[in-house]
Amino acid sequence: MTAFLANTGRITLCLFGALLSLGAPLGWLVIRWFQGVSPTQEIGSNPELFFYLLCSTMLVFALMGYLAGWQWERLCEANKKLRELATRDGLTGLLNTRSFWQDANRECLRAWRHEYPIYFLVIDIDHFKNINDTYGHLVGDEILKAVAAAMSEVMRDDEALYLVGGEE
Repeated sequence: MTAFLANTGRITLCLFGALLSLGAPLGWLVIRWFQGVSPTQEIGSNPELFFYLLCSTMLVFALMGYLAGWQWERLCEANKKLRELATRDGLTGLLNTRSFWQDANRECLRAWRHEYPIYFLVIDIDHFKNINDTYGHLVGDEILKAVAAAMSEVMRDDEALYLVGGEE
């Protein structure tokens, strides 16, 4: 059901709700049939009731489908933002330490399985703590952003750039 909801829009869920609403009048006819009243006789003797039941449930279910689709879209957008926040550094936009360890593990296993070499390039900005202490963290942040931007420009499509902070 989740995969279905992820690939449908509000209008589709609205139509799906309208289709589900047919269960109410059909359910009424089945109940009356078990009571010994034929469906054609029931519709013929109470056409207003049947029409009201059909239209009202269709309207309610269609509205509920529309609202569910709207809420689902909002939830998907929020989850996308959460994934970004969980995998990227907020200052530079680079992938973070958690992403590095996940990706490094996956790539090392793949390299081992297919027997090809894998390379990591680690770059350290020497004495970065002194820059922060001397000029302040705002200047340090600007330097990090500039280094990240410069390195991102020379990266190839099949390469990844991570910011692993601290003394790691």
